[in-house]
Amino acid sequence: MAVTGVVLVALLGCSPLPGDSLDPVSFARGGGTEVPSVELPAVSQARAARAGPAASATTATLPAESSFPSRLATEAGARLWVGRYRDSRGEGDVTFSLVQGGSTVSGAWKLRTGGGGPVTGVAEGSRQRFSLRMENTAPDCPGTFEGWVEIGTAALVGAYHGKDCDGWVTDGRLELHPRQ
Repeated sequence: MAVTGVVLVALLGCSPLPGDSLDPVSFARGGGTEVPSVELPAVSQARAARAGPAASATTATLPAESSFPSRLATEAGARLWVGRYRDSRGEGDVTFSLVQGGSTVSGAWKLRTGGGGPVTGVAEGSRQRFSLRMENTAPDCPGTFEGWVEIGTAALVGAYHGKDCDGWVTDGRLELHPRQ
């Protein structure tokens, strides 16, 4: 059985974005402090071919350490962006891992405290400005956020709004730079 695909991961620090596990009060009480391991159900075809047939059917479990997203992003050809977000619920550090392909951008984000999900975008007239859709697939508080991002060589800026189990999130702003 040949396994194909790559998992992209990005991290957000303690955040007031969706979910009880992200609530600063919950976080201060010790909620959401476990560091999960990240299971990779797929490896690239090239890696599977180099490793041989026995390795292509295996699943690797890697620790969710700080260098893991950077390693994975590099292997997948993704670009890692770090910076800050600010919205109606608060502000914090944010990291995205994104792959830009012509008129689309895609990737994933993962909260250190358990939330996260896919990020997708479609070009809006220029190859630098994209519509944005972020999903929080955390079972305790799923949500969807929409807006836009402009991706340059030295900065990613954007705006978003959305809704999750706790209600509306408005006035969202993103300001990030590429991680070296």
